[in-house]
Amino acid sequence: MKAKYLVQDSYPVASPLDGTDSVKDIILQTGYIVVLEGNTYRGLLTPQDIVKFPKNLILDCLQERPAIDINQYIDSIMVQMKDGGFDVLPVFSSDGFKGVVVQTQIAEFLSDYNQSLEKTVQQKTQELLKVNEQLRKEIKDREVAEEENSELLKRIHHSEKVAAIGNLAAGIAHDFNNILSPIVGFSEMAMCDAKQGSSLWNNLHEIYVAGNRAKEIIKQILRFARHSEGFVEPIQLKSILDEGLKLIQSSFPSSITIQQSVQTDAYIKADATMIHQVYMNLCTNAFHAMEEKGGVLDIQARNTCFFHDSEFIPQGVIPGEYVELRISDTGIGILPDNLKCVFDPYFTTKSVDKGTGMGLSIVYGIVKGYNGAIHIESQPGQGTTVFLYLPVTKQEDFKRADLQIHMQKGHESILFVDDEKAITNLFKQSLEKAGYKVAVYTNPIIALTSLKSQPGAFDLVITDMTMPEMTGDVLAFEIRRIRQDIPVILCTGYSQMLSDKTIKVLGLNAVLNKPVLSSELTRIIRQVLDG
Repeated sequence: MKAKYLVQDSYPVASPLDGTDSVKDIILQTGYIVVLEGNTYRGLLTPQDIVKFPKNLILDCLQERPAIDINQYIDSIMVQMKDGGFDVLPVFSSDGFKGVVVQTQIAEFLSDYNQSLEKTVQQKTQELLKVNEQLRKEIKDREVAEEENSELLKRIHHSEKVAAIGNLAAGIAHDFNNILSPIVGFSEMAMCDAKQGSSLWNNLHEIYVAGNRAKEIIKQILRFARHSEGFVEPIQLKSILDEGLKLIQSSFPSSITIQQSVQTDAYIKADATMIHQVYMNLCTNAFHAMEEKGGVLDIQARNTCFFHDSEFIPQGVIPGEYVELRISDTGIGILPDNLKCVFDPYFTTKSVDKGTGMGLSIVYGIVKGYNGAIHIESQPGQGTTVFLYLPVTKQEDFKRADLQIHMQKGHESILFVDDEKAITNLFKQSLEKAGYKVAVYTNPIIALTSLKSQPGAFDLVITDMTMPEMTGDVLAFEIRRIRQDIPVILCTGYSQMLSDKTIKVLGLNAVLNKPVLSSELTRIIRQVLDG
């Protein structure tokens, strides 16, 4: 029997017995009434149903038919209908009648119910998939961020470690320079008094030479600590590579094939000795990597440029024009864990007789000191490539002054300040020998007081940088407040502590690296005083 559907929201009643006849009339006239609650289908009313009103509108059946709790699953309701053979079943909840289920409409009812359920499941599934995808993205982003933070922390710790060792090395170098200054200075002065070629002169010369060797070692320590650039001038990388090639060709075995291609004539701002040291160090490392089985050492140099939008910019490189030096070998390679440590001081995989672990640390310090960068790529069993990037400079930007060995004479008055008594004694003697009038102080505060009391008594001030009572830069500043026109020369163990801007602000006329030779000091004095 096909039902006729009419929409009827509700039957409002004032009392339990009101409205019975009108409901019956509607049922008898139309045959079937669809019962809705809001927009939700609740069931049908049939002509055979008896209308009763206890509290709420409740419909029962003419025949005794079982009531179904609305909280039951739809499958349970269908089973009851099928087993009972009923056409219409009233549906009840705890609040009363909710509707009826008609057996003839069960397929449509189930289809609507299943479609609604499937749509709900699909919607919830899509929402869940979106949430899961967002969660996966957030987890991945967090993992990437944690990995980047971890890598950044490692770099920071590495930089702090290198900086700490560098500062320690610089402090040690400063103390050694203070010891070396009188050794080199007094031996130099004594040689001037001794007859050249005599036994005394020869003995003094040995002391002088040994002191200068120690001076070079201190320079290397300072280079590692990145507190010294050495003697900087415009140099052609090509000439250094050609010179170095001759050395390695004569010393490397025939089992190692050496090929070098230099495609640049550019100049770099550097110390030639240090760049030569870098080249030889890297080639020696390549030799050790190929020592057992032989291989190919490939050296290439070329010009390259990096821009802000370049696809690859080595770490530590700012955009600009560079010379790229690439040294490759086909040796044993470097393990990934070791690759992270190659610039650490004293790290080495070589035997004790082949390496101290300082080589690449010094190379790193030299390259960084010239605002360059170093990058290493390696595959175990395949070989290693070291990339060096050094900024290009113009040759005319630098002029080298010819050093003169002899003591240059003068007659001016000099105020000399250094907390080391041996150094003040040395330069008082050497400068007075050169004709100068010298007042020496080991306490900068007393020296400043002396200058205040007689500001016109001195023509020049020479001061040490590191002193306990007052540093040399502060002393220079205070001296300028007393007398603006007096020239000041600063002596220091590591000049890079003072930037060019600081030197300009303090008005320093010259900065000298310890230990200072008397001949060099007298040359600088004359240069400053003569303008």
